[in-house]
Amino acid sequence: MKSIQKILVSWIALDKDFINGQVNEDGPTANLYKHLFKYDCHYLLSQSSEKKGDTKLDFLINYLKRKFSYQVEPCFMNMVSSP
Repeated sequence: MKSIQKILVSWIALDKDFINGQVNEDGPTANLYKHLFKYDCHYLLSQSSEKKGDTKLDFLINYLKRKFSYQVEPCFMNMVSSP
């Protein structure tokens, strides 16, 4: 019998996951990975419509994949902010 996968879905925390343009190793996403990550896959949500539109998401995912051995995937929500 196959086991059910544990999937985490979360938003990138732009104001907490980064300090001075660098990944905040004490930010919520990095801390989740360091201390509480017990999932098979993490979908990290972005408000952008495409990969090239969210460099911080790319930067955070690259950091997480380099530092930890968990599966993390970007998910682009195509949400446009109104004026």
